Amino acid sequence: MEPFLAISKQSPSFPEYLDFQKLRATGIDHLQKLSGQIWTDYNLHDPGVTILEVLCYAVTDLGYRNSLETKDLLARDPQALVQADGTPQTEDNFFTPDEILSCNPVTALDIRKRLIDIQGVRNAWIEKLAGSEPEIYVDRDRNQLRYTSPTAESSRIDPKDRLAIRGLYSVLIDLAPVVRTDACGQNYQPWESVMAEVNAVLHSHRNLCEDIYEVVVLGEEEIGLKTDIEIAANADAETVLAEIYIQVQHFLAPSLRFYTLQALLAQGKSTADIFAGRPSALPKHDPRSVYDERDRKSHGFVDIDELKAYTLPTVLHTSDLYKIILNVDGVIAIKNLEILSWINGIAKADPQPWYLHLSEHYRPVLGVEHSRINLFKQGVRVPLNEASQETIKRRYEQQKIVRLKAQRDAYELDLAVPQGTYYDSLDDHYSIHHEFPLTYGIGEVGLPQSATRKRKAQAKQLQEYLLFFDQILANYLKQLSQVRTLFSWDKDQWHRQNGQQHTYVSPAKPLDFPGFEETVQQAASYPAFLQDILEDPLTADARRHKLLDHLLARFAENFTDYVLVNYQLTGNAADPQRLQDKADFLKQYPIVSRDRFRALNYTQLPQGSRRNISGFQQRLERLLGIASQPDASADDERFYLIEHVLLRPRVTSLMDGDVRQSMLPINTDWSFTYGTENPAAVDPYSFWVSILFPSTPKRYQDPTFRQLIERTVRIEAPAHVAVKIGWFNPQDMAAIKTAYNAWACQLAFQSNSGQSSYCLTRSLNDLVALLSRLRSEYPAAVLASAAGEIDDKDNRFILGQSRLGGEISD
Repeated sequence: MEPFLAISKQSPSFPEYLDFQKLRATGIDHLQKLSGQIWTDYNLHDPGVTILEVLCYAVTDLGYRNSLETKDLLARDPQALVQADGTPQTEDNFFTPDEILSCNPVTALDIRKRLIDIQGVRNAWIEKLAGSEPEIYVDRDRNQLRYTSPTAESSRIDPKDRLAIRGLYSVLIDLAPVVRTDACGQNYQPWESVMAEVNAVLHSHRNLCEDIYEVVVLGEEEIGLKTDIEIAANADAETVLAEIYIQVQHFLAPSLRFYTLQALLAQGKSTADIFAGRPSALPKHDPRSVYDERDRKSHGFVDIDELKAYTLPTVLHTSDLYKIILNVDGVIAIKNLEILSWINGIAKADPQPWYLHLSEHYRPVLGVEHSRINLFKQGVRVPLNEASQETIKRRYEQQKIVRLKAQRDAYELDLAVPQGTYYDSLDDHYSIHHEFPLTYGIGEVGLPQSATRKRKAQAKQLQEYLLFFDQILANYLKQLSQVRTLFSWDKDQWHRQNGQQHTYVSPAKPLDFPGFEETVQQAASYPAFLQDILEDPLTADARRHKLLDHLLARFAENFTDYVLVNYQLTGNAADPQRLQDKADFLKQYPIVSRDRFRALNYTQLPQGSRRNISGFQQRLERLLGIASQPDASADDERFYLIEHVLLRPRVTSLMDGDVRQSMLPINTDWSFTYGTENPAAVDPYSFWVSILFPSTPKRYQDPTFRQLIERTVRIEAPAHVAVKIGWFNPQDMAAIKTAYNAWACQLAFQSNSGQSSYCLTRSLNDLVALLSRLRSEYPAAVLASAAGEIDDKDNRFILGQSRLGGEISD
């Protein structure tokens, strides 16, 4: 039996700020240092000690409330969890791991994880494309790209000078057996819908300046086994043979295991590692992702180490099969194991005793029909009739279905925001006047009628003296109750009083103690007066900026340069738009963070007010304070981002009638020896983007703000992506808008239909021609005289227009 544990008075198990005796001793020690020469009586009967004890008791109450769990202090009012229309209120202070830790796939392993999560895809591999079609060559004499090698025309051109566009990938898909039932009750294999989702996912999660060149569905190379196997005398032949088929099939075409979030956490993995490179699995968290009509759900999480081990084999060794078969229960020995392969019912080669080279773009599967496995017991062959063979095949097929992936519920894919206990009385303040002994006459009982006027005046003076401490305590509790709104990025949740948002908060009602109305003049308007003197609008805005900056710093983000430049432009330190820009950025941070390198989905067209832009462009708009709503002011500052890899010539539409696709111009520098590696100057497609800004908006005409924009663009761009930035007048921007929209529409049409489009070639050529002749415009500058005077007519100086190989300046 465990001994009874009691709380010791000498060493209580609670912190010092809740220890009344230590607070009292600290207070007396402080008083002795301040007034020890004139105040020597610190016994219990002294009024000063009584006041100290009451305040110490009140401080312990503050400490108790302040020591509540963080989730309790930040808990939402249950009445605020439901909106007026009955729908749940969204969380406005915290993000779940699926929101904030997920990101757009970056590496090949990340993309594989997302593809394998599709029902019907067993495995997938991403391969860099060594060369693309059509072939493109560099003509150094003419300083251009061309489709044919100019070797015969010029001795300076090497046949190896073929341009290899980087950033293109081939995707190999290993389809798994998926059985669905139609309206008539018939089973079918939905390969078309599976491949449609594969293409949708690839385009939805495409990275900036990368593209999918082709999607290859792996064919099946059936592996037949030819061997004699000795089994135990008490073993069931049907069970052993079925298990051999199952284990061999799992070895040839393994199915990746999916875990729940809770299972991986139980293994000791951190949430950061679990969500690394994983896109959001819940549609409500990632509106840009593509989900099919069945409201697709994720199958869980993939262990990255297991995924790395699942490679596409090129050679099959019989030694591996020996090991697999010998591990089956009931198998004693194997004799004369040979393997052979079949493609589309045709034998590829003779049986091989040691190894077999597998065909490219085919995945090995067990060919039961092509296998000849003889079972023996004590040297006597075990006969298996037709019924036994059917039973074995049925068991084998059933086990393959068991290995199919199961969809997970939302609670298995994400962690909920901790829900604390909401204390609606957290800011309730019980005046310290009520804590004094009755003899002081400042409590509810007050002084007797027989008290002298001097005695009543003394009580009033004490109440006025204590009012300072009482108000400080009440303000603290009110501030504590507003911690959630204090750190909220939703401006609708910010505390407002007297028509102004505040960060320092005081109670909205007078203190509750007898004689307050007599103690404070104009007691009814006292709370409003107190709030106004507590924090003026400029102080509130400055503190709100600091609070938002603190939240931004937690995500390693800052708006310092942006705010300073805008202050330089407007001269208004309290510009509410700057607060709104920060708050909007924080509110949309999961999207602008995980999608910072996500490219646009060019298979989709804008729908209504929803713009089809890349995640990188969306992040830039947020960082530069360009409004997200499609209003007139925002449209004036909109810019276009064009990935050069999407302007590459395509085989499907290279020649349409008499029109051939144009190519981007190049700028070659022959001051160095041209080697085997293509420098960026002769490759205008690989990892290049053009960002086209209008030059006329008021902010864009300021050189400092332009520098901020260009600096922000180059800092935020991926390190491997080169950026060309241009500034253009309204006429050029109108031409860009027309050419870009026409090209984007035709690209979406061809991508969805898979057919060559004459209009795409025309629109591509128009866009390439426009980009080739565009010239940046810079704001006019004027020269000042020695006296500082400026003459716009005589001394105006216009900056030169830079040019890079006929393209827009960088």
